[in-house]
Amino acid sequence: ISIDALDQMTVSITPYDVRQSGFTGGGVNAVTKSGTNTYKGSVYSYLTNSHMKGSKVGDVKLPITDSHNSTFGFTVGGPILKDKLFFFLNGEYEDVVVAGPAVSAGDGNPPYSATNRRPKLSELESLSSYLRNTYGISTGPWQGYNIKTPAYRILARIDWNINDDHKLNVRFTKSNRKESNPASASRSIGSNRTSIIYGGNQNSYGSNTDYSMSSLSSRYVSEFRFTSFAAELNSKFGKLHNTLRGTYSFQDQPRTNEYGESVPVIEIVMSDNQGHYPSWALTGDMFTYQNMAQTKTTVITDELNIHLGKHNLFGGLQYEHDYAANGYAQAGAGYYAFQATPEQVKAGDWASVFKPENTRLFGITYGNGDNHPPFVAKMSTNQWSLYFQDNMSLSDRFRMSLGVRFELPSYPSLKDNFNQDYYDI
Repeated sequence: ISIDALDQMTVSITPYDVRQSGFTGGGVNAVTKSGTNTYKGSVYSYLTNSHMKGSKVGDVKLPITDSHNSTFGFTVGGPILKDKLFFFLNGEYEDVVVAGPAVSAGDGNPPYSATNRRPKLSELESLSSYLRNTYGISTGPWQGYNIKTPAYRILARIDWNINDDHKLNVRFTKSNRKESNPASASRSIGSNRTSIIYGGNQNSYGSNTDYSMSSLSSRYVSEFRFTSFAAELNSKFGKLHNTLRGTYSFQDQPRTNEYGESVPVIEIVMSDNQGHYPSWALTGDMFTYQNMAQTKTTVITDELNIHLGKHNLFGGLQYEHDYAANGYAQAGAGYYAFQATPEQVKAGDWASVFKPENTRLFGITYGNGDNHPPFVAKMSTNQWSLYFQDNMSLSDRFRMSLGVRFELPSYPSLKDNFNQDYYDI
């Protein structure tokens, strides 16, 4: 939620309130703005870019890649029917471009460093051209690029004063943001395969070392998509106050990359003449294809409250349903490591590099069901809660709260978590 959409915010640290649960240590409660009898609106923007950053340390000039973060937003609210029906709307968009990795190809001669990686740029571009023309695989640039990770947030709220005793508000929120990450250096396909691929460990000879360059397509993007609905009905029945509240939220976190998540991972290694085969170039990411996480939560609460002298009594009944799904595969689109020689690379003889006899390792994982569907673990839980509390104002200087909360969780069986055929072996 955008900060401009918030009206109030409270932070509760170890609260002694039976209405609050589902967290440890502390909780944050935010109240969004609502419309009034006056039409109000605002527009705003926050801007920053690479030109606002320093580019020198002493006499040393630093390489600066273009980047910027521009936020544009608006709020508007007012009456639909005076004194009865109100609306509030907030929208925000972030145009985010961040600099890519500050590494570059070198002249092919040691010592290798972040600005003098082992491959030459002309050799990498030759590889990209071959993969594109022969297999239709796009590697993207290898250096000097920036990364777009846009985001947006939307909030809409309706408040309805039904009559003096009943008030209803309904809220909808939706947000989406992206986070770019470098390719994983792990080579776990069933088990760790780094010694087979590199003749050593990935920290010394893997794709994130000075021996190698990784293309833009090797980066993966984590997306954070969040949608929620909430409705609350506040009613008065004489001295009794009742609050009926329902919420639904859906969080979706898939992984993608710039050129298609189903593209296989291709890594080229080259001997260092010391018994090792450090990575030379990498395109694609091993853990992006079929990687997803989803969470759905539904909560319904009904709460009664009454003031009796020094006592503020309330009690409530709550039902919560949670659903979670997680998909994961190691090298789901395939992983192929090929061994190349300096002569093959210099000549651009990629056809001979990709011959089967030059394969150091290949692997692919897939589901065991019909047509080999991706494996997605699913589970759901239910919880009923009953609570009661008495907030007593015994004097102007002494207040005491007594409460009790009962929770009854249930855990349905996990789908796809038991294999009878395997159990029977």
